[in-house]
Amino acid sequence: MRRIYLDLDNTLIDSVRRYEDEQETAERHGVPRTEYVRAVEMLYARHGTASYCFPLLFSIIREARPDAPEALLRELEALLDKQYFFPDTLAFLSRFSREELVVVTEGRIEFQWPKAAAHNLLEHVREVRISHTKKKSEMFEERGQDLPAGRQAFFLDDAARHVDDVKRAHPGIICIQVRPAAPWEKKQNALLADAVCASLAEAADFIDSLR
Repeated sequence: MRRIYLDLDNTLIDSVRRYEDEQETAERHGVPRTEYVRAVEMLYARHGTASYCFPLLFSIIREARPDAPEALLRELEALLDKQYFFPDTLAFLSRFSREELVVVTEGRIEFQWPKAAAHNLLEHVREVRISHTKKKSEMFEERGQDLPAGRQAFFLDDAARHVDDVKRAHPGIICIQVRPAAPWEKKQNALLADAVCASLAEAADFIDSLR
């Protein structure tokens, strides 16, 4: 049986669209988009991208704007319960058995798990692995029988840095950069990808071609 590891943000779900909704929500509550983006960049600089969560972001917004209303935080957190699947995500998930699929995602569990739950991911995948402290490349062999000899394994991610990191750590995994990288990714093109696919549909065809 194959094992297919999937990134969550901007691979299965449209994080760019959610980020637009975040900015629109902030704007409705008197926080200009430029100020919101600056707060996000400050959070990344202070705490790292894996620390992104709305309570921490809201505390940074309030440093510059102490009168920012609590309603802003509530409405931002409500976005985690909204569905943002890409149009081709469910079709991709349905092409493989649940046992073949594992989601690996970096971030705070209180931020990542609601997104996974809102999209009912455990109906489609064997497991959702979330870590705030480990890189994705460190999340594959936590379970002893993850990568037994002879099992074909794939990793799909939009972020070039993750694709290259996983390929360096696990040369035997077939690494696919899928979709254009999110605009906030500094590195747009993976150097070590085994394939570059414009969509999950294209990635599914590539995976099946290797059977």
